[in-house]
Amino acid sequence: MAIQKQELFGFELVQNKNDQPAPSPIPKPMDDGTDLPVGGRIGYTYEQYSKARNEHALIAQYRDISFYPEADAAIDDIVNEAFTTEHERPSVSIRLDLLNIDDRIKEIIREEFKTTLHMLKFQRRSYDLFRQWYVDGRLYFQVIIDPKDLKNGVKELRPIDALKIKRHVKPYYEKEERTGVPVLTKVEEYFEYSPDGGNNGVKLSKDSIVFCPSGIVDRNKGQIVGYLDKA
Repeated sequence: MAIQKQELFGFELVQNKNDQPAPSPIPKPMDDGTDLPVGGRIGYTYEQYSKARNEHALIAQYRDISFYPEADAAIDDIVNEAFTTEHERPSVSIRLDLLNIDDRIKEIIREEFKTTLHMLKFQRRSYDLFRQWYVDGRLYFQVIIDPKDLKNGVKELRPIDALKIKRHVKPYYEKEERTGVPVLTKVEEYFEYSPDGGNNGVKLSKDSIVFCPSGIVDRNKGQIVGYLDKA
């Protein structure tokens, strides 16, 4: 199967060819816990009841639920219990005790973590960020860098509305000559941003987007769901 290289907006971290995994018909699970779609297609099932089953419809339904007074009060309690905000020290920190690397590198990671919190305005916006993640079941940020000065690092973490971006994952298979078994040869992953939430949007490379899912997956549908799904 021929693989066409598509130009994507943003940047991409190229993997060393020597680090490619051994051939296998069984794909690895994605970082969010979902499985790869079979045949490179993502399908949605229509069901005769009110629970939405595609990603954007689910998010819209979660947001509707969050406006109910009982749900709104419960969400406030959960978010308030999640953070203790103090002016003297940050509400979150990073621990590297079990990381077996040089202390100098650990210090660099700690400094970059502080810089990231500053970009997110986390001390002031932690409540809003956590509530948005809890309701939508996911968060998206675009990583803005200066292409002319890559060593200067990340310039901005720009939030993206979850209803305006989609994640696409397409596996490519080739039949093994000896056994005829389809073997996974490549996984193409990118994001598509559309200001109006439509299908014709701008394709963004996966490394230029920070994607933070809920960690809850509906295994029957192979789909990420939020904490309000049971509501």
